[in-house]
Amino acid sequence: MKTIVSKSFFCAGILFLISGCSSLKSRNVLNQGGSYPGVRNISENYSKADWGAARVPAMIIDLPFSAAADTLALPFDAVK
Repeated sequence: MKTIVSKSFFCAGILFLISGCSSLKSRNVLNQGGSYPGVRNISENYSKADWGAARVPAMIIDLPFSAAADTLALPFDAVK
């Protein structure tokens, strides 16, 4: 029972982290192309008005996830 609960929390945490990923926002909402759009535009995806004082910690936490997502999407970005 403990493993099912821990796996559920792990999956929910991953989905929560991915939903705010700068890489996904750069591709889907802002329609930016090129290689590594999430890493290049990370400061644009966290505006001061929306995030306030939590902006810099959110950018630091998001950076490795955006870099990993951009690396996985690099073959698709090269084709465009």
